Amino acid sequence: MGRVDAGGDRGRHGQGGFFSPQPGPGAATKPEAERVGKYMSRPLLSLERLSFEDPEGKVGYRYGEAARDLETMDYLEFIAR
Repeated sequence: MGRVDAGGDRGRHGQGGFFSPQPGPGAATKPEAERVGKYMSRPLLSLERLSFEDPEGKVGYRYGEAARDLETMDYLEFIAR
Protein backbone atom coordinates (compact mmCIF):
# COMPACT_ATOMS: atom_id res chain seq x y z
CA MET A 1 0.00 0.00 0.00
CA GLY A 2 1.15 3.53 -0.68
CA ARG A 3 1.32 5.98 2.14
CA VAL A 4 -1.03 8.89 2.68
CA ASP A 5 0.74 12.06 3.70
CA ALA A 6 -0.54 14.58 6.23
CA GLY A 7 -1.37 17.05 3.45
CA GLY A 8 -4.23 14.86 2.27
CA ASP A 9 -2.77 13.85 -1.12
CA ARG A 10 -4.25 10.40 -1.45
CA GLY A 11 -3.48 9.60 -5.09
CA ARG A 12 -5.11 6.26 -5.97
CA HIS A 13 -5.91 5.63 -2.33
CA GLY A 14 -9.35 6.60 -1.17
CA GLN A 15 -10.71 7.65 2.19
CA GLY A 16 -8.50 6.51 5.05
CA GLY A 17 -5.65 5.37 2.79
CA PHE A 18 -7.36 2.25 1.43
CA PHE A 19 -6.82 1.24 -2.18
CA SER A 20 -9.62 2.33 -4.48
CA PRO A 21 -10.73 -0.25 -7.04
CA GLN A 22 -11.84 2.51 -9.40
CA PRO A 23 -9.62 2.42 -12.47
CA GLY A 24 -7.29 5.23 -13.38
CA PRO A 25 -6.55 5.78 -17.05
CA GLY A 26 -8.11 2.91 -18.96
CA ALA A 27 -6.89 0.85 -21.89
CA ALA A 28 -6.84 2.85 -25.10
CA THR A 29 -8.28 0.07 -27.27
CA LYS A 30 -10.35 -3.07 -26.86
CA PRO A 31 -7.46 -5.39 -27.97
CA GLU A 32 -5.22 -3.76 -25.36
CA ALA A 33 -7.84 -4.33 -22.66
CA GLU A 34 -8.25 -7.98 -23.76
CA ARG A 35 -4.47 -8.52 -23.66
CA VAL A 36 -4.25 -7.15 -20.12
CA GLY A 37 -7.25 -9.25 -19.06
CA LYS A 38 -5.70 -12.44 -20.44
CA TYR A 39 -2.43 -11.68 -18.66
CA MET A 40 -4.19 -11.08 -15.35
CA SER A 41 -6.28 -14.25 -15.57
CA ARG A 42 -3.45 -16.68 -16.33
CA PRO A 43 -2.35 -19.01 -13.53
CA LEU A 44 0.81 -18.27 -11.55
CA LEU A 45 2.11 -21.84 -11.85
CA SER A 46 1.74 -24.62 -14.36
CA LEU A 47 0.63 -27.78 -12.58
CA GLU A 48 2.24 -29.84 -15.35
CA ARG A 49 5.64 -28.42 -14.33
CA LEU A 50 5.14 -28.96 -10.59
CA SER A 51 6.24 -32.21 -8.91
CA PHE A 52 6.79 -33.62 -5.43
CA GLU A 53 10.00 -35.55 -4.90
CA ASP A 54 8.71 -38.05 -2.32
CA PRO A 55 11.93 -39.57 -0.92
CA GLU A 56 13.50 -36.17 -0.21
CA GLY A 57 10.24 -34.38 0.63
CA LYS A 58 11.11 -31.63 -1.84
CA VAL A 59 8.97 -29.73 -4.31
CA GLY A 60 10.27 -29.58 -7.87
CA TYR A 61 9.38 -27.01 -10.51
CA ARG A 62 10.52 -27.23 -14.13
CA TYR A 63 11.16 -23.92 -15.84
CA GLY A 64 12.87 -22.40 -18.83
CA GLU A 65 12.55 -23.18 -22.48
CA ALA A 66 10.74 -26.52 -22.91
CA ALA A 67 10.77 -26.91 -19.09
CA ARG A 68 14.21 -28.51 -19.09
CA ASP A 69 15.61 -26.94 -15.92
CA LEU A 70 14.46 -28.29 -12.55
CA GLU A 71 14.59 -26.32 -9.33
CA THR A 72 13.97 -28.23 -6.11
CA MET A 73 13.23 -26.69 -2.75
CA ASP A 74 11.85 -27.56 0.64
CA TYR A 75 8.04 -27.37 0.74
CA LEU A 76 8.14 -24.51 3.25
CA GLU A 77 10.44 -22.55 0.95
CA PHE A 78 8.03 -23.23 -1.92
CA ILE A 79 5.08 -21.91 0.10
CA ALA A 80 7.07 -18.83 1.14
CA ARG A 81 7.75 -17.89 -2.47
